[in-house]
Amino acid sequence: MVTSALLHILKLGGEELINFILDARTQSLPSSEIAVLSQVKGKGSVPDALLVANYSFKLIIESKITKGSLNQAQYQSHLSQCTSPTDRLIYITPHDTRPAMLAGNVLWYGWREMMDLLEEYSSMDNNPVLEYLIGQFHILLENLNVCDFVNDRVIIVGGNWGENIALKYGLYICQNHRFTLDAKFIAFACKNRIKHIFEIVGTPKNDVILSQDPLITATDYLTTCEPNYVVTDWRQVFQLKLFMELDPAIINDTVDKNGKRCAFIRRQTYTTLEKIEQAKFTSQLR
Repeated sequence: MVTSALLHILKLGGEELINFILDARTQSLPSSEIAVLSQVKGKGSVPDALLVANYSFKLIIESKITKGSLNQAQYQSHLSQCTSPTDRLIYITPHDTRPAMLAGNVLWYGWREMMDLLEEYSSMDNNPVLEYLIGQFHILLENLNVCDFVNDRVIIVGGNWGENIALKYGLYICQNHRFTLDAKFIAFACKNRIKHIFEIVGTPKNDVILSQDPLITATDYLTTCEPNYVVTDWRQVFQLKLFMELDPAIINDTVDKNGKRCAFIRRQTYTTLEKIEQAKFTSQLR
């Protein structure tokens, strides 16, 4: 039932949604573009032109809704079906950390992360049918008690500025109506590390006029940080309190598909408090 519902969502979202999910593992589908080449030397002849399409791949998906249902023989059988460099084996399980049985060449997602990715994509896609299906899928996973989606969720956003404001004022101020999943915690990825975890107090507020909001006017935030603020610039405001300072900090070890170092996030992402407490590197937060 769960797998069938997920496949329906993936079919509706198509290539863009699948690439969005794969991007969380710095992976992507092969290019669907047709390469047009001229005077390519072949075996014994040189044709005038050659049109090449390498849009061939296979994604093998295995989903589990209970932690004890992983099967070594099934896993090895699935793995043996990946015969091409563009084939991928994807496991989705309720575990908070990658199961030891799954080797590094397997793309593993926890159900919480998968749901986060689907909802984040839906917030950008503006497809009401897809949004409805993803919403119903979330309800299904909650009813099956697959995992806790809110009380252990940590939003990770980028920015040294944001972390400094959070530490000094207990606030996170961002663009109005910025989409985030409901979460209990927030952290900032900056300076190639994650060091501070903040608890979100109450519900984030939208349509905030900073110069009229008591949380802001009770501090010197505007005079110190935004002296040219204008009342037409409405914002979203999170009230925060420091929950944890990590010592040592979680170090960014993210690499792109070419093996080069890169930023941990290009947009906001999500992890769990349990992963935060155990991780030494950002690769362990996935």
